[in-house]
Amino acid sequence: MKGKIYGIGGGAEKITITFNTTPSEAIVTLRDRDGKEVHSSNNKVYRIPMGLYYYDVTASGYVGRKNIEVKLLEDETIDITLQKEVYGVRRNIANSETTWERLEGGIDKTANAVNGIDNIDSTLNDFDNIYPWSNIRTCALNKSGNVLKYADEPDWNWTDYDYVMTEVPEFYWNREQKVEDGATWEYIYISQSQTDLTPNKSEKFYIGRYTATGSSSDVTTKRGVANLVDISITDLRNATKKIGTNWGLMDILRWSLIQMLYLVEYADYDCQKTIGYGVCNGSIINTGALDSLQMKSGCLANDKKSAVIYRGIENIFGNIYQWCDGINFTDSQACVCTDPTKYESDKFASPYTKLGWKCPSTNGYIKDVGYDASFPALQLTKTTSGSDSTYIPDYSFYGLGSRVLRVGGYCNDGLYCGLWFFYWYYYSSYSASYVGGRLLYIPSEI
Repeated sequence: MKGKIYGIGGGAEKITITFNTTPSEAIVTLRDRDGKEVHSSNNKVYRIPMGLYYYDVTASGYVGRKNIEVKLLEDETIDITLQKEVYGVRRNIANSETTWERLEGGIDKTANAVNGIDNIDSTLNDFDNIYPWSNIRTCALNKSGNVLKYADEPDWNWTDYDYVMTEVPEFYWNREQKVEDGATWEYIYISQSQTDLTPNKSEKFYIGRYTATGSSSDVTTKRGVANLVDISITDLRNATKKIGTNWGLMDILRWSLIQMLYLVEYADYDCQKTIGYGVCNGSIINTGALDSLQMKSGCLANDKKSAVIYRGIENIFGNIYQWCDGINFTDSQACVCTDPTKYESDKFASPYTKLGWKCPSTNGYIKDVGYDASFPALQLTKTTSGSDSTYIPDYSFYGLGSRVLRVGGYCNDGLYCGLWFFYWYYYSSYSASYVGGRLLYIPSEI
């Protein structure tokens, strides 16, 4: 309707008001001037006295309308079209600040992380109630990929299960870089439903809440035990496949999707500042340090010796290096595969494809990341001339020849650690006491 109208009294004469909504499943709530809800005798059709009313219109995945004031004096059809709910950020890539500008539904949203035991319940994060972040849930899977129980259900016990995974629901997204007024801007958008701004779909996947545990003959992801380390990417990939069909090792595409989820939520490249340092100046710790946080992000002690968690993914950076599959390097040229059934180290021909830019052959803090329209999610290092407090304040290491990727940083990497820490320095046969990985399960319908 046409804005607010005041001073209208209720009348005895009744009129018929019909709400016509797009999407059709939208829910209309109509109230009189005293705030009392008016009930419809027929779906979205009201027979009511003339007067002043207020209405709400809501639908999952759409921007709702709240407390709209309207004067109704005659029979009328009110047409309402809701816009799909999209959350976004953008950043001028030449800007040395680590922060991003919020866009669309993200404007005025607040995202805070737990920082100590005293503020677990008081931490304000609007994204706790926004899809898909609100629907990311830790659960237990069996070897067939069936959910046995979710961690927020009654009688859950963290130590009862061999495969404690975090379910990331399907969502739509987009990432692009484009020139505007002589500057290059990067945009990232996420939504529940497909929109013009979010044409790409991420199917549901499961990622280990903890880094891998167990052994090469029986790999698990369990609470309260030592990380599986001293294993090469090839051996760990093979170990995950022994679990069953559709199991594998965390890959570059899922890692990139998690980066985007984080950025739209926190709007800041500096994840050590927003959610905590992680274990970056201490000793490797066992799994399960942050089960008390359930699905909240943050840490219980921000002392560089304690675990950090993002949306049910514990020690997402720091503690141990994590092998990342689906990508190989040859003299810093990244080659990517999008079919998890065909992941293979030291392969650079089909089904692997070269990215449209070459990663640097220099070590350093990251200044910017590249963009390839054929692989828009991937945010690998393009330039290393930043610092520990500017641009992208995570570190990048290179190696010449045939190399594989590990991410996140480990317990002695200090401010190098983060979601954009990349290390393509070692061969596929390399193993060490500080290198492990994280399980991935992709449902068969994908």
